[in-house]
Amino acid sequence: MRIATQAVTRAGPWLAAASLGAGIARRDCALIAAAGPIALAAFYGRMDADAPVDAFRAAVRCIAAGAGSLAAAMILAAGVVLAVQGLWLPAHDPYLAGAVVLAAAVGVLVRVMADEQDAAAGRWLLPSAATAGGGALALVAAVEPSGWAACALPLATAALMGLAGWRLLADVSTGLLSAGRRES
Repeated sequence: MRIATQAVTRAGPWLAAASLGAGIARRDCALIAAAGPIALAAFYGRMDADAPVDAFRAAVRCIAAGAGSLAAAMILAAGVVLAVQGLWLPAHDPYLAGAVVLAAAVGVLVRVMADEQDAAAGRWLLPSAATAGGGALALVAAVEPSGWAACALPLATAALMGLAGWRLLADVSTGLLSAGRRES
């Protein structure tokens, strides 16, 4: 698993772009949703390695990542709402390949955040990931899932991305700014 997280950390932006592009091309909301956790895992994995010298610049990077995560969550949630309303018709893969990619992306995000010893995130991230996994199992177990049920995982991912973005904005960047004031 550590090798997979290191690969996502290094190639994360490219993997996120590939997932987003494949999801748009295939009209698969799970592949589109997988781009968010991949990008966020890449950010967390490189956060310390690329850390600027001063806390202010690190806080600005966290603010940008948090705002991007919140924006991605809102766009993803809007896409799911459009799918439920029938205004956008995603193609649902009968083999749930997109759901597998999404579950793997969330798993890598959980692992990277655990490697970062982000205990505060672990309190909400692990239960959220377990809920999303339970939703995926319920979807697979359903005999005749409805058209919008395939978007349950992307909706859970949107909530996860929103929480992660809010945490980066409210907690991490604020802590970095406070640390920067103490250093001065």
